[in-house]
Amino acid sequence: MTTKKDLGEFLDVLDKEDAQEREIEAHGGSFFETAPDDETIVARAREFDDLHKHWVRRELWLKTVKRIRKAKGAGLRLLTLPGQHLFEIKLYAKEELLERLNDDGEERLAVIGFETDPTVFGLLATAGPRLLEVLRGDVLAALTEPKSSNGKVIRTHAPYDVINLDLTTNIATRNDGPYSPFLQGVRECFHIQGAQTGSWALMVTFRAGMMETEPTVIRKLEEFFQKNLDEHLKVREACLDRYQVETAKEVLAKHPEEGLGQITGKWVIEQGHAFEWECTFFRHAAYERAYTTATGQQRYSLRKLVFEFSRRLTGRRQLVLGTIPAQSWHGEDLTRLFAATALLDVDEAVAKIKPEYKRRIEDEIEAMR
Repeated sequence: MTTKKDLGEFLDVLDKEDAQEREIEAHGGSFFETAPDDETIVARAREFDDLHKHWVRRELWLKTVKRIRKAKGAGLRLLTLPGQHLFEIKLYAKEELLERLNDDGEERLAVIGFETDPTVFGLLATAGPRLLEVLRGDVLAALTEPKSSNGKVIRTHAPYDVINLDLTTNIATRNDGPYSPFLQGVRECFHIQGAQTGSWALMVTFRAGMMETEPTVIRKLEEFFQKNLDEHLKVREACLDRYQVETAKEVLAKHPEEGLGQITGKWVIEQGHAFEWECTFFRHAAYERAYTTATGQQRYSLRKLVFEFSRRLTGRRQLVLGTIPAQSWHGEDLTRLFAATALLDVDEAVAKIKPEYKRRIEDEIEAMR
């Protein structure tokens, strides 16, 4: 015989199950309960497929690579971080800028690509166009560890016509200390390019976060920059024309993020000088990105530096020393940092593009995705 107490307990259970069903429908206690809205999710997923980045690909990277291709007169060999949708590679392939190789009867583009994410790596391994090598791991580690398996692959296919280190990291985090993998990797690029006889391009991308960057590295780069200002009258005059100041410290104080990009660019150019590479072209593009955290909206500045290098051998009469003797063209190279055309404000450029061109870029992104 069922009692009122039994019936009450039975109804309580039903009420709990009903509440649980409603909570499940509302994604209670799950990831979906706190997940951002659909628009935010799509925006985050496409963070690196946006208009600004593709503008840089088209207006800066593509035009640079076309010049290198024209000078070489043949297809190019590329070292890059291709990303899931291969935007950069597809853009170059569409313009027939890359060398095509036959690998056991299958045509492959002469591209060595790196990817750390296992899911993206799996997609790239079977995606088209097929690449010569897709390596899972950190490209900086491969550059700085010559005897590692990935390090050996990089060097097997060197030299390259274009090296693109498209990294959204700081040049040196506080965890790195003064021995930044980023700066070591960039310097190693000049080592592996030793057999390159033609012009080549180096592209580097990083966050210009003064507070997040190792202070020791900033201080050292500032000291190197100041030394150039002291030694090269042309560099000091160019800096004064651009910033109305004469010291590296003042440049960083007045323009911290841009200044960090400039002193990094100067350092890269001088690494080239150490290997007898003249910088014939320099651009410093920048734009902002925003993201949401528990404490609110945050921003950071992305810096994209593009260099073209060509061999500039030391004269025969120069005594061969442990370091490259100072050359008159070294100072001329460094003045490129301050040229009126050197710095590109991508936010400003994108805001001014015509609607037809904007639609063209957006359509190209969708077609390549």
